[in-house]
Amino acid sequence: MSFPIPQGARALLPLALVLAFGLAGCKGDDTDDTDDTGADDTGNITELPPDPTPWSLSLSGGESVDLSFSDGQCWQFDGSGDFRQRWQDDVANWVLTIEVVDEYEGDGVYDQTEGALVTLFHNVAQGSFYQTSAGSHAVTVDMGLDDEEVAAGTVTIAGMTDTNTSWTVTLSPATLPIWCDTVIN
Repeated sequence: MSFPIPQGARALLPLALVLAFGLAGCKGDDTDDTDDTGADDTGNITELPPDPTPWSLSLSGGESVDLSFSDGQCWQFDGSGDFRQRWQDDVANWVLTIEVVDEYEGDGVYDQTEGALVTLFHNVAQGSFYQTSAGSHAVTVDMGLDDEEVAAGTVTIAGMTDTNTSWTVTLSPATLPIWCDTVIN
């Protein structure tokens, strides 16, 4: 036995089927596995956290200076094993570069044996040029999020040495932000 379907109802049949099957997959579970930092239960970053700028950095030891960084850019070119973030102060007098060279594969933890390097230089004639590699200082890049469009994480630095004067400085804080709302590919 068949029932005739009125002409007007035939037009609504595809919509009714889409709604019926589309809603069948909904379980009504409104739980959110992320906290307000954008991290899931495993500690991985699942979304870009709030912009950390401006952030401050103090050097002590061979040179004492207080810095504030507010402008950052990131690069991770397609087919390259490199990631770079460049932070600079408001007038580009001081520039901090965070890099993972040759070994970069996205989310994960990298140390100096895996190409992690941090450089801080005073962008003036005969300015300071500090590197983590100059004094074999430990550096750890913890890249919690990299989806090729945005990136976030931290870098922890044990110290840096000026390649011109051999001054060694410590940084406070020792853990600095990696934050990119746009990654240049």
